Amino acid sequence: MSHKKKLRTPKLLWILISALALCVFCWRSGAIRLFDLDEALYVSCARQMILTGDYITPRLNSVPPGDPTALTTPFFEKPILVYWASAGAMRLFGLSEGAARIPVALTSLATLALIVVFATRFYGKRAGLLAGLCFLTSPLTVVDARQMTTDGLLILWISGMLFLYASLAGIGGRPRRKTLVLILFWLCGAAAVLTKGIVGLLLPALIIFSYNFSKARSTGEHETRKRGIVTLTRKGLSGFHSLRPLLGLLCVILLTAPWHLAISSRHERDSQGRDFVQEYVIRQHIGRFKGGDKVHNAPIISYFGYLLIGFFPWACFLPSALRKPKPHSESEPELQEEDAEGSAPAAEVRRYLTVWIGVIFVFFSLASAKLPTYIAPLYPAASVLVGAWLARAIATKKLDRNLIRGAQGATLTSALLVFAVLIAPRFLPKNAPVSPAVLTLAVHLTVILLVGSIIGWICFAKKWRLEGIGAMAGAMVLLVAFIAGEGYTTAQRDILAPYQEIAISANTLHAPGETVIYYNIVPRRPSMLFYADYSPVEQKDPPLTPLLATLLTPQNRTVLVALSRDSYRKRLEIELKTSPQIFVTVLKETDGWLLLRLKK
Repeated sequence: MSHKKKLRTPKLLWILISALALCVFCWRSGAIRLFDLDEALYVSCARQMILTGDYITPRLNSVPPGDPTALTTPFFEKPILVYWASAGAMRLFGLSEGAARIPVALTSLATLALIVVFATRFYGKRAGLLAGLCFLTSPLTVVDARQMTTDGLLILWISGMLFLYASLAGIGGRPRRKTLVLILFWLCGAAAVLTKGIVGLLLPALIIFSYNFSKARSTGEHETRKRGIVTLTRKGLSGFHSLRPLLGLLCVILLTAPWHLAISSRHERDSQGRDFVQEYVIRQHIGRFKGGDKVHNAPIISYFGYLLIGFFPWACFLPSALRKPKPHSESEPELQEEDAEGSAPAAEVRRYLTVWIGVIFVFFSLASAKLPTYIAPLYPAASVLVGAWLARAIATKKLDRNLIRGAQGATLTSALLVFAVLIAPRFLPKNAPVSPAVLTLAVHLTVILLVGSIIGWICFAKKWRLEGIGAMAGAMVLLVAFIAGEGYTTAQRDILAPYQEIAISANTLHAPGETVIYYNIVPRRPSMLFYADYSPVEQKDPPLTPLLATLLTPQNRTVLVALSRDSYRKRLEIELKTSPQIFVTVLKETDGWLLLRLKK
């Protein structure tokens, strides 16, 4: 035991971070309408569950192609849990955006609690607080906590499984409460499958196998080296023995199979004519990894940039956190004292967290389809590692120069972001202008990052370590406050409202039996469906005139058409010149969007 005085974390700081988490994840979460694309799809389907009473098949309130009598279209892209969670919240608190987002805010708070508990157990209270602060103030974490998508839920289930496995396998200590941990582990596994499909089990399995494989390889045992890859693979698989895999997988199947069987037995088809197996199993599970989702395909190095921005500014300290500390150095004297009481061999825990980060990063880098949120399940592990490293950097007498280097990296990154925002208007397409208010908002946000990084750099240079960390975290909190205030106002007014108001106007302007058409809206904006009390026909591809020929009859001589001004000028106006018997009336006009009545 070190003779040095133990560093204590005041209870006030724990209260502060708890209050901060509530503000960051929940404050004004319902002050803006639904975001497109994913959130609007999931919440619109959840709304339909409440309205129709069908809690098996997610549906959108749009008329399916080829069946004008139907008022909903099945949507098979994701499993059921995200819809159930949102629908349950809206049943309790009303059909509103804020109610729909409650589940994801709660799961983000739960993930934060897991990170703090895990880091505190293995690295001490100060590391636990700093790990929680890193996760709480990461941009992508905030995005996931404020939009009702699958990502916030999946992060909780995967983090729960991997933190529980660490306890079960005795990583850093003795196994604890084996039966309870096993039950919780497989419950999280079932929830992960119902949230994202088989990847919810595949990722934890790959991480557990890779960790045990790496552990066996590093032991240097003669027999292991002699037998080579076969023995290493067996040792990697042996890590699953403590999980009772056959019994656990049986439980997962029993919990997840009923919904999968129920929805597949209905033999319904979505808007593209695909059934559940074709869309959910083949296209979403296999096709996306192989590159079938061309829209989201990106270069293999994309996740370096996504991680840098999504985990900013803490990603700038992650390389230092991944390196093994030198033994007998001054880098972690007080931390070693806390480890003695916290019962954590830091090296083994670090290996586990490093493998966790590496497997997710490599797995999704090899996949063709890439979105910034795909690697979000590595953020809890990265937060624990960076939090522990910051705790060591604070505890040492000699300033760790990597603190300054990390702040310099954050300053350079934020400066590049400011520069990119300033020159962006020169490269934006003329047919897709961005309002000056949105550009000004982007400048304000990037400047906040730059100022926080510079202040952190100055503080570290003066050896004000806690102040430097506080400055960088404070900048991120200010960023969230700015987004929830001016950001939401600007985004609502200049981005969301123009087309959403068109959909809302049609609620009162369309006559009974009159068809509403959403024409050539690319990319799709499903939030319009959430605010529609009708079921529109979504006609993405031109021309529209063949559809009009079937809809405009002596019995129904009018239709409403919602579209962008650009689509009207370049497509519909030209098409209608060949149909002079169709007359156009503008019912509603917003910034770049039109609601028309076409009469034959």
